[in-house]
Amino acid sequence: MTRAIRIGRGQPPRPTPLKDRMKSVKTFARTAASYGLSVYDQAVWFHLWVRAYWPNDVVTLSELQVAGLANISKREVVRAIGRLADARFLVVTTRGGLGRGPSTYRLYPAPHPPRAPTSRRGALAPDGSDRSDV
Repeated sequence: MTRAIRIGRGQPPRPTPLKDRMKSVKTFARTAASYGLSVYDQAVWFHLWVRAYWPNDVVTLSELQVAGLANISKREVVRAIGRLADARFLVVTTRGGLGRGPSTYRLYPAPHPPRAPTSRRGALAPDGSDRSDV
């Protein structure tokens, strides 16, 4: 009597949205401590992450809503978002406000690399001249 070969044994696990999301939260938990993020910074990032849309990790939420969810003051949320943006764990893609609605954030589990500077037409050369051949 021969046994049927089980499919999946010895194969690497296939990527699924839940596994990818858990990988990003584990990465954040590891790197947050090494970057010296406070408890408030981590709480704000986690509350944004829970409500983010996969696979882009983009979330639209007001600072007051995050403050209510994390049970901290709105001012501390503003500071935490600033510190997370400075540490490159999130990018504010759309700045909200009165009459504009909530802000939109793109989350990163680890600090994302800086964007390469792009040359603009009409920009000054490094020596201050207005040459376009540089």
